[in-house]
This record gives sequence, structure tokens and C-alpha cells, in this order.
Amino acid sequence: MAEDMTPLYQTIVDRVPAPNVDLDGPLQMQISQLDYNNYVGVIGIGRIKRGKVKPNQQVTIIDSEGKTRNGKVGKVLTPSGP
Repeated sequence: MAEDMTPLYQTIVDRVPAPNVDLDGPLQMQISQLDYNNYVGVIGIGRIKRGKVKPNQQVTIIDSEGKTRNGKVGKVLTPSGP
């Protein structure tokens, strides 16, 4: 029996297929969590379904009711993993 999660991690990497993402399409990101910071503004955490995102990119935000507003990407952060 292993003393850490390495075997589980390696099994996931070996057997779970990579997500199907269209990198050439327009950006589509599903936000799963929102936060607000007085210095930064709105912080959205989510998964990119299509396209690419970069700092200062102009975006259109569509809420759950279908209303749209314009926005701009500030910083792009990615999770760091093993």
C-alpha cells in the first residue's frame, strides 16, 4: 500500500480522457464561483469550455437570465497541481 496519493493520481492521468475543448472558437467559460474584492473587483472562478483567455481581453458576460454586459479580464490565474 502506498503512503501517498500518487497511485490514484497516476491512474486518473492514465485513464481519464482529456476534456474536449475547441481552442480556436470564441471564449466560453462556465463560472462556478463569484467573489468580490474592493481592490480587484469581481472575481470569477470557472472552467473554460471553448477558446482562450488572456489579460485585458474584452468579454461579454451573460447572466443566468440571459442578460448581457461587457467586461474585461484582469488577471488570469490557474491552479497549481502536482
